[in-house]
Amino acid sequence: MGSNLKEPGKLLFASWNIDLDAISIEQLDHYIAVENFLTDEDEEAIDAENIEKVRGYLEAFYHMCEVEDWERGSEIIFTRLNTPTNEELHQQLETWSYYGERLRIYKRIRGKLNPKLNAIILNLLGNVYFVLGDCNKAENYQQQSLEISREIANPMIEQLALGDMGNIALMRGDYTKAIDFYQQRLAVAQNIKDKLGEYNALWSLATTYNILKDYTKAINYYEQSINVAQEIKYRTGEILSLQNLGNVYNSIQDYEKAIDYLVKSLIIAIKHQEIKLEMQSLRSLGIIYSDLGNYDKAIEYLEQSLLILAKIQDRREETRSLGILAFIHKTKGNYEKAIEYHNQNLVIAREIQDLRLEGHCLGSLGETYYSLKDYVKAIDCYEQSLTIAEDTQEYLGQVVLLRNLGNAYYSMDNYAEAIDCYDKSLNIALKIKDWQEAEKNFIQLIEACSALGNYDKAINYNQQHLDIVRSISQDI
Repeated sequence: MGSNLKEPGKLLFASWNIDLDAISIEQLDHYIAVENFLTDEDEEAIDAENIEKVRGYLEAFYHMCEVEDWERGSEIIFTRLNTPTNEELHQQLETWSYYGERLRIYKRIRGKLNPKLNAIILNLLGNVYFVLGDCNKAENYQQQSLEISREIANPMIEQLALGDMGNIALMRGDYTKAIDFYQQRLAVAQNIKDKLGEYNALWSLATTYNILKDYTKAINYYEQSINVAQEIKYRTGEILSLQNLGNVYNSIQDYEKAIDYLVKSLIIAIKHQEIKLEMQSLRSLGIIYSDLGNYDKAIEYLEQSLLILAKIQDRREETRSLGILAFIHKTKGNYEKAIEYHNQNLVIAREIQDLRLEGHCLGSLGETYYSLKDYVKAIDCYEQSLTIAEDTQEYLGQVVLLRNLGNAYYSMDNYAEAIDCYDKSLNIALKIKDWQEAEKNFIQLIEACSALGNYDKAINYNQQHLDIVRSISQDI
C-alpha cells in the first residue's frame, strides 16, 4: 500500500490495543499477519494495480475471518481510506469496479455480525448483483435485508432496501411494482424525516413516470425533489433534478422551459464545481438546440462538453458527446466531419474494449458512408458491425445491419445480394417477433424481387406479409 493509503490501517490496528501475548497459539500467526499487513512500511510501485494498493487491508480482513474475529474484520472493510474519493474500503472497491472482490468480502462476513450490520451487508450484496445484471440474486438479498430491517425496526435500512427493490423492478420493466416500492420508500423516509431518502424516492418516482411517458407526474415529482434538495442544500440532487426536468420538457417539445431548467442546472453546476454535471447540462443543451435545428449552437455546447470530458478523462461519456456531434454533422450534410467523430469514437471503443460500442460505431460509420454513396466502404463497416452483433447476440442490431447491407447492395444494382440480406434480416425479425422491422424487410424484398424481374417471388413475399398482418390483427 502507498503511504497515503497506509495510515488508516495503522490507526485502526493501534485502536484495537491487541495484546499478542494473550492470544492463543492457534490464532497467534493470524494476528501477527494482521499487524504486518496493516502496519507494513513497504510502499507499492506507483504503477501498481489499484487492487494491490489495498491488498494489505484485504489480507488482514481474511486473517480476521480465519480466527472468527468478525467485528474487527468488519471494521477493516468499513475503514475510510485516504483516496481522492475518501471512501470506505468496500466502497472504494466499487469505484474501482472490483465487483468479484466485493462479493467475496460480503459473502465471507454475511450472517456473522449483529442484525443491523447483517442487513447492511445483505443490501450491499444485492447492490453488487444488481450492477452485474443478476436481478434474481439481487432481489433475494434485498428481500432478506428488508425483512431483517423490519424485524429490528430500522427504517433507514428499510427504505434503502425498498429503493433497491424498486430499482430491480424497474430494470425488469415492472413499472407498477417499481412505483409501489418507491412509494413505500417515500412514506418511510418522510415518516422518519430523512430528507435525503425522501429526495431519492421522489427522484426515482419521477424517473419511472418519465419512462412511462406520464410527463405530468414526472414533472410533479421532479419539482418536489428540487424543493427537498434545495431545503437540505443537496446541490448535486438539485442539479440532477433540474437536468431531468429540462429533459422532460424537451420530450414534450416545450423547448423554452427545457432550456430554462438546463441553464439553471448549468449555473449551479459551475458555481459548485460539479464538473461532470456541468458537462451533462452542456450536452443536454446541445441536444435541445439540435432538436430545434440550431446546429451551430448545438455544436458549441457539445464541444464544450468534450473539453470537460478530456479534462476528467471520462472516455465512456466522451463517446456519447462524440456520437451526438457525428449525428449533427451528418444531418447537416457535413459527412467528412461526421466520419471524423465516428472514427474518434471507434478508437475509444477499442481502447476501453467495449465490443458493443465498437459495433455501434462501425454501424454509424457505415450509414455515413452510405449517405456519401461510398457503398463499398459502407458494406465493409456494416459487415464488421454485423460480426460483432452476432458475437454479442444483439438480434435487433443484426436485423438493422442486414437490411442496411441489403440497401447498399441494392444501390449498387446487386439485387441478388440485396435479397439475400433482406431475407436474413426478415428471418431474424420474425424470430424475435419484431413486426415493424419485419414489415420494413417485406417492403424491401418485394421491391428488390421486382427490380430483378422475379415477380412470382415478389408476390410470395407480399402474401406472407398479408398473412402476418391478418394474424396480428386477429390477436389484437
